[in-house]
Amino acid sequence: FGLFIRTFGKAVHSSIPEQGENAIERMAQVVNALSDYNEELALREPHPLCGHGTYSPGVIRGGDLASAVPDFCELEIDRRLLPSDMSKDVCKDIARRLEPLKQEDPGFRYELSEPSWDIPANDLPVESPVVQSLLNASVELTGQPEEVRSFPGATDAPHLKTPAVVCGPGSLVQAHSLNEFVEVEQCVRATKMYLRAVCDLLA
Repeated sequence: FGLFIRTFGKAVHSSIPEQGENAIERMAQVVNALSDYNEELALREPHPLCGHGTYSPGVIRGGDLASAVPDFCELEIDRRLLPSDMSKDVCKDIARRLEPLKQEDPGFRYELSEPSWDIPANDLPVESPVVQSLLNASVELTGQPEEVRSFPGATDAPHLKTPAVVCGPGSLVQAHSLNEFVEVEQCVRATKMYLRAVCDLLA
């Protein structure tokens, strides 16, 4: 789930900052107000596989040039949802933390955007046939039972309208990194596992 938080100010020449209102400084208040949000999420009831939801501030934009007090700043956040989480509740969480800033600073104004992306969590029972077929295929290939784990990244699985599992080669450690890669051996092993699972499901 992605969301933009915007703060506003009053632009003036940077030599007279006291006559303006700095939107970046106000965004700093927002970042500070959300700094312990993950601690709050960690206290909530965890999902058996997914654990707890998470929050991360990802991109910040503000100002046009250093010689002017900025009148606008924008922060894009990432909030990883559990199957029980609703996007509207995330917005309420954020507003609950930001509303008190208006009392501390009467000129403080902020805005929450519509979701920049809103992908629900993919919740599939471990007992699902596709999960069991993949587990059996993994045992056939490796001789070792495989642990079922959650995948914290966003995928198209919730939109496929059919039971879907995130299962494949590669590691999230390499994802979105400078040297992202997948080992060829892992691709070969995954292909064999898919073939065995499909044959099992069609049997």
